[in-house]
Amino acid sequence: RHASQVVNMDEAPAAAVRSRPDNSMSVGLRLVKAGEADAFVTTGNTGAALAAALFELGRIRGVRRPALATLLPALEGQPLLLDVGANADCRPQDLVQFALMGTVYSSRVLGVASPRVGLISNGEEETKGNELVKEAHSLLKASGLRFVGNVEGKDLFTGMADVVVTDGFTGNVLIKTAEGVAMMIISLMRRE
Repeated sequence: RHASQVVNMDEAPAAAVRSRPDNSMSVGLRLVKAGEADAFVTTGNTGAALAAALFELGRIRGVRRPALATLLPALEGQPLLLDVGANADCRPQDLVQFALMGTVYSSRVLGVASPRVGLISNGEEETKGNELVKEAHSLLKASGLRFVGNVEGKDLFTGMADVVVTDGFTGNVLIKTAEGVAMMIISLMRRE
């Protein structure tokens, strides 16, 4: 379908989507909502894609904030990490909602029978982390989800959890660091 407007990568996402409703992302998402498309994929402005999805599709009832997720390579399984950039500042309840959404995705889409949920922290002990992590830990422990506790960055790729939750700021730093390390290793291997 033709879209007469575009959202550029350097624009403020919500303002750009609102000011140009015939942008390609909004057009594509309206097709999904109308049942004329089964899915929508973009390599464009991630924030604008999220804003367009909120405007066109809305939120899941009871979910305060959507999350961006990515699958990670691991020694075992395919951990789903969320949030990786949609919400730089989160409340503890948001992380519980991310865990619930990740669990449903992991179970229904990835076929994991009983997904294990981990929480990114600076130590595996229950007492580690900032206030957000400590409060989220308590809520996740009482959530009824299969919560396995805190997960450190070094454990992301071991497969100790099927769903790993964090705020969008930390998640984005994690994936960008992982990308950089992977590129460095490939460069070093090529050089050697």
